[in-house]
Amino acid sequence: KDKYEKILNEYKLKPEEISAIGDQLLTDIYGANRMGIRSILVNPISNVDFFATHFNRFFENIIMKILNKKELFTRGKYFE
Repeated sequence: KDKYEKILNEYKLKPEEISAIGDQLLTDIYGANRMGIRSILVNPISNVDFFATHFNRFFENIIMKILNKKELFTRGKYFE
């Protein structure tokens, strides 16, 4: 959230004027959504993660399974 606030302030932008693109649900997407910024979840470009990212992805996978079970989000299904 802090990084998004910094960008908004530095470039004098409003949340509805930008989009955030990221491959991590718990950092990139959640942070953007907390700020009211449109977010785009993409597939990771690498199979290698830093330790913290690997840790986050463990919880991300649990969340994704719950969302999939509730039919709220399906990984690999893209929306326009």
